[in-house]
Amino acid sequence: MASDTAYLPIKESQLTEHTERANAVLNSARWAPKKGILDHKPAEVSAGKWRESTTERTTEQEKKLLILAHRLSGQSMLLTEDINHVMNVIFQGLKIGMHLSATYAQFSNLGVLISQNNKGLLTEAQKTEFRGKYVTASAITAYALSYYVAWNLSKYKIEEVANVKMEFDGLPELSLDNPARTVNCLMFYFGAYVEDVTKVRSSIEMVKMALLYFSSVLDEINLRKSALQYMEPFTNNSYRLEESDFTIEGFETHLGNGASSIEFNHVDLHDIVGNQIAKHEARRLVERLMCYDILTKKNPIMKLGGFPAVRMGFGPPGTGKSMLISAIATLLDDWCTQLNIPFLFWPMPDTVVSTFQGGSAEHMMAWMKPIKDPSRIIYAPIDDAENNLEERSRQGVSAGVREVIAVFLRNTEGAYAVNHGNSVIDIFTNLPDQVDKAVLSRVRSRFIIAGAENWRDFADQNKLWIDKYGLDASLVKMIDPRNYEYFAAQKFSQAAEVAYGQIAGLSDSRLDEIFQKIAKDNKPNEYLYFAKMEEAVKAVFPTFTSRDVRNIQEAVDGRIMDFDFPDEWMGNPDMFFNRSYDEKLALLLELRRHNMKGLAFHDIFLQECRRYFSNMIKIVDEGRKRQLEDAVSRLKIEKEAAQIVLGTR
Repeated sequence: MASDTAYLPIKESQLTEHTERANAVLNSARWAPKKGILDHKPAEVSAGKWRESTTERTTEQEKKLLILAHRLSGQSMLLTEDINHVMNVIFQGLKIGMHLSATYAQFSNLGVLISQNNKGLLTEAQKTEFRGKYVTASAITAYALSYYVAWNLSKYKIEEVANVKMEFDGLPELSLDNPARTVNCLMFYFGAYVEDVTKVRSSIEMVKMALLYFSSVLDEINLRKSALQYMEPFTNNSYRLEESDFTIEGFETHLGNGASSIEFNHVDLHDIVGNQIAKHEARRLVERLMCYDILTKKNPIMKLGGFPAVRMGFGPPGTGKSMLISAIATLLDDWCTQLNIPFLFWPMPDTVVSTFQGGSAEHMMAWMKPIKDPSRIIYAPIDDAENNLEERSRQGVSAGVREVIAVFLRNTEGAYAVNHGNSVIDIFTNLPDQVDKAVLSRVRSRFIIAGAENWRDFADQNKLWIDKYGLDASLVKMIDPRNYEYFAAQKFSQAAEVAYGQIAGLSDSRLDEIFQKIAKDNKPNEYLYFAKMEEAVKAVFPTFTSRDVRNIQEAVDGRIMDFDFPDEWMGNPDMFFNRSYDEKLALLLELRRHNMKGLAFHDIFLQECRRYFSNMIKIVDEGRKRQLEDAVSRLKIEKEAAQIVLGTR
């Protein structure tokens, strides 16, 4: 875990040195834009983008952001609350950018090169170095300024800003000639946006525009950073703004830092009856997440396998899905508090689907962003997932749901799907067959949430109810069950045995036929056995794909890593959780070695295949069963209606 000593402090006394220069830019940003770049095409043929410009520049122009801010506030002296906040944030961002640029000049020897250049003493080689370092110093200025503004505003009036619909035409240009010109270029074009009354007409719209504009600067820097030279004096250090959570670690951008945990009901996992598989998976999830090392931004479980970035729990209504969400969040919150690791509980909001075109994608991207934040442990559940992740082929599915799913898919697999092993998305649903098939394919671990299933579970549930209100035994006067200790059926020690012992009981005639056919020619300890089995399943269930195979493989990885952490680790964090990444990895490797003793790999592989296939078939069959029940119900109603009309009833 990174401590404050790992960061170089950005002190307010250091920023004060740049106050005059920052004020000057806010008073007047001067820039000569490329010819035509501020012109817009006619509305009937344009989407509102900046006009393509030539390399020829106009004469220098000026944007006075302070005057524009007062004009937008509609007051002669005072700024509105929102505009005042934006101006103060930009002012602080300017000073941070100027300070880090000056720090880079000192650490990189750029300051000496500048002095020699002013005297005309640079050699040709030094001139090349000078130009390269000047560009990097300019990028640092733009990056630090924009990162601070975007970081701060991403936390400001979140819901109100998210509801602002605004056309943003992108970043017109970004000059990295030298830090002073870079700042003037940035503030000039931001002033041009604020000045455009078709874009910014209110205080809250200025907040939204500032967030969009400076976020686009970060995107531009990200595209250009691979071409920057002599970055090490900046990227090898980390900085923290004093009296703030704002940190800069090279050019890594994590705007998710602004998200705050949603309040939740604290539930003890012991208060959930039944659901042995789900509770077992919950404990394993918490243990795996807590292996995350914030200093290195890596989780050793990711290297060893068995880390489910996306899971799904499914079952009938009223079986404990919402309680399980609260229980997992409670466990993580308790552990993060004990280990002094930031925790984010980040459930998908009910309002993610918007009635505005493009609004759902924007809301979904805003929800996904904090999940990529590597500075804390993140638990992101999606309850009633069939509402927002509904199968797109179903009749009447809204465009908003399609947008949400598209963003989800891009961010859970592929180039956008960066996961450091510190975040998990949990999908919960009563109707798994109604969840989009592409979404289901992203699920790495599936488990049923069936609730109380036998008399022991129901007895424990009633006992919890009685105990919750502290009713006196003399008042209740009920006889306890014979030869049964309350909550014995809920003990965690039985969880692994129940979870995997039940696999043998999973049965389906189609699956049984496949397994029997394959077993005639091949044995489970042969690669060909599993290859032919997967081919046969594909023939019967065409939706089975290579991604399902990968999901099974990850489930096997999870089984190999399915071991309890020693009690002393849980009691003394210094024995494991507070150790370095490499030490954690070595300890986990030793536990895995012991866990594999007596286990045959092909047996685990076969068990996980059966479990995955059974869950897959259960989801498919439940959908068909529901359709048949609906059809039967309609026929019965039509028959009764006909009887009423004919008078035969």
